[in-house]
Amino acid sequence: MNQREEPLAARLRDDLDNHFQQLVETYQHQLYRLMLRQVGSVPDAEDLVQETFLRAYYALRNYAAQGVTVQNMRSWLFKIAFNLSYNRFRGLKPPLVPLDAPEDEQWFDLEYLGPGPEELAGREESMREVAAAIAALPEHYRVVLNLYYFQQLSYQEIADQLQQPLGTIKSKVYRSLGLVRATLAQSDGRRSV
Repeated sequence: MNQREEPLAARLRDDLDNHFQQLVETYQHQLYRLMLRQVGSVPDAEDLVQETFLRAYYALRNYAAQGVTVQNMRSWLFKIAFNLSYNRFRGLKPPLVPLDAPEDEQWFDLEYLGPGPEELAGREESMREVAAAIAALPEHYRVVLNLYYFQQLSYQEIADQLQQPLGTIKSKVYRSLGLVRATLAQSDGRRSV
């Protein structure tokens, strides 16, 4: 457990009802961004975050009664959210989410005052291609890529989160990047023909 989580975990164990809001405020934005990238829908991401905190509250209430503590709050919340998303969307293909979506706006209301229209159109097309390549990945590769690049978890944190060996996680990150590159190279080849 990191040093920031220790006092919060102790406070939650001692008085869950008075300190649960602090847990929500600490992790809600990280959890929302992760779920938005994972499921591709603002309402679904919001529902998953809300359900995650509900489940966490009831689990913490039971843990406190048994004297059990959670070792890594963030990883534990991510695990709950991923399990909920797996159960809800099993077998469904997620819609594409732009990778450059700002945190405080709806992703279709993007306004950018930078380069001219040609460069902007080229960047947006590239981002759509990358988002499509990531969305086309099998679930186990997409999860690892989201955790590593967008949540910036270490290989070890991902291995702990997904309960998989460290070497497997490294290999999945490497393999998923290779698949994304191959998909992008293939789409470049089709465009030039």
